Amino acid sequence: MKDSFHTLPTNVKRVLDSILGLAGFLSQTKRRSVFDFAQVAAGISIEHEAVPAELLPFVKKVVQSPYKVVDRDIEQLKAIGYNEDEIFEMTIALALGAGTGRLALTQRLIEESEQ
Repeated sequence: MKDSFHTLPTNVKRVLDSILGLAGFLSQTKRRSVFDFAQVAAGISIEHEAVPAELLPFVKKVVQSPYKVVDRDIEQLKAIGYNEDEIFEMTIALALGAGTGRLALTQRLIEESEQ
């Protein structure tokens, strides 16, 4: 986990360890890259690996406007070789990345305003 997560609640850290750990249907590298992408999109600055090009349309849609994700988006991922378990893990990693990114940004802004 990134150093910026030292202030996250223990339960959140455990969820992140579980989702981003070794076990999973989607490769750990891909889960981590979409998680990091979502954090960056949420407004925090971290170094991250590039998201594979074939995932970018879905990843951007989930991060920027998740309410617009439709069955067709899932079918496109299946057509390029991802199964439902991998898509589920990818979506969870994206949601957690966006959520923890926003939380970290909010915590930083609160700390800055208190100084």
